[in-house]
Amino acid sequence: MNIKAILSLASVGLLLYTMYEQNEAINRYKTEKLTLKKDIKIVDSLQTELFKAQSMNGKYELALKHLKEVSPSSFSIIEAFIEHETE
Repeated sequence: MNIKAILSLASVGLLLYTMYEQNEAINRYKTEKLTLKKDIKIVDSLQTELFKAQSMNGKYELALKHLKEVSPSSFSIIEAFIEHETE
């Protein structure tokens, strides 16, 4: 076998190996990208739920503040219940 044939064969082999490695890298990237998109959706969903919970908490705080001004005795009963009966 002459040197030209050996170099051609080695070049084709390296080209095929490079193409294979690139294909594997692309497949890994696609898999990681899909996983990342799923994680982003979960984070967005959790942020939405957190916002809803914080909004509801603010509403309860405003309602209790209003109750304290309007009916201090009722507020005292609710405050005692929250402090001692809920956990």
